[in-house]
Amino acid sequence: MTEISFWVAAVAGFLSFVSPCVLPLVPAYLGYLSGAAVTSTGIIVQDRRATFFHGLAFVLGFAVVYTILGASVGLVGYILVDQLPLIQ
Repeated sequence: MTEISFWVAAVAGFLSFVSPCVLPLVPAYLGYLSGAAVTSTGIIVQDRRATFFHGLAFVLGFAVVYTILGASVGLVGYILVDQLPLIQ
């Protein structure tokens, strides 16, 4: 197994972030996170705590969903490993 350096992983992560699939979503994410700090009349509310908790909920939501998806795929693989000769 080859060892990947920190810088190769950092550059790959940056290139993934600026890809055409991800970069257009950034304004929507930022708008969602900071939308709690502006009222419907356009008055800016200086409530950093609410914005922080919205961001935390956003990140935790993604983490929980992708953890459940990964665990589900692992469980299906664990169940099907006994049937591997039949699948092949």
